Amino acid sequence: MAQSKKKSWLIAAWPGLGSVGLGAASYLISSLKAHPVAEYPSTLSLESPGVTVEKGLLLPVEAPKTFFHRWSNPDGPDLCILTADSQPAFRVFAYGHSLLDRLPDDIERVVTFAAAPRPMKPGDRPKVWAAASGPDLLEEVEALKVRLLDQGQISGMNGLFPGIAAIQGIEALCLLGELPYETVGIPNPKSSAAVLKVFCRMLQLDVDLEPLNEMARDWEERLLNSMDKSDFDGEYNLDFVEELSEQSDVPADVLANIERLFAEASLRRERAIDLKSELDRWKLFHKYEDRFLDLFKSDDP
Repeated sequence: MAQSKKKSWLIAAWPGLGSVGLGAASYLISSLKAHPVAEYPSTLSLESPGVTVEKGLLLPVEAPKTFFHRWSNPDGPDLCILTADSQPAFRVFAYGHSLLDRLPDDIERVVTFAAAPRPMKPGDRPKVWAAASGPDLLEEVEALKVRLLDQGQISGMNGLFPGIAAIQGIEALCLLGELPYETVGIPNPKSSAAVLKVFCRMLQLDVDLEPLNEMARDWEERLLNSMDKSDFDGEYNLDFVEELSEQSDVPADVLANIERLFAEASLRRERAIDLKSELDRWKLFHKYEDRFLDLFKSDDP
């Protein structure tokens, strides 16, 4: 990657519970129109969730990739945004260190987003929790009225990567958005919006979160409509999960990957081919058809 004299922050996200991190990072890429910088096949660490079969035929399997985008911030640190197709299955530390080694040496802070499952009620506003690599950064997030995670473990690369960054002497932070236990298997735009709101305040970044908030309101409305009205006790109807996933065999990381491909296709039209292929592969094109066609309404490249 080209070096920059200006200090930068790295946002990193992998598929995880509720797609909180990947959803937030993908939204930033799309909203800021961050430029693609590089993509790396990760055959040694990342694994595909499985192979797709159609009418008895095994469809080709592509190696999962890690993607880098960059956005030049006129009023503060630039942003380098890392997203990945899947979680690393092994050699996790080596994978994390290799990513940091590929980044420009101007990175002064690493930020990830993760999920904090909680026994929440419908309509509850998700709180944001934080864990950081040092006391100065903890004071910074406390000033934003973010709660500190007293103890516990943050699973997955969204939690581990800040720790790996801290080993290399880079200031690191993980912001965790609350979400209901029963909905961890589907993308949760409400939690993604919660962590992004805190992040934008931290960076004093002006990002329009209203489209994401609109998705969150629609998500919550469908959630509330799924409740058992005859015995309202706060329990979720798990059919809602299948309904949002369109079919029960669509993994949450596939839905998150579709969101990432939409973000990339909005910047590079050639990525629309990969997006269409993914939608067809999971028989989801009818669900996303209007949104897909909207990519071609503008004459902008």
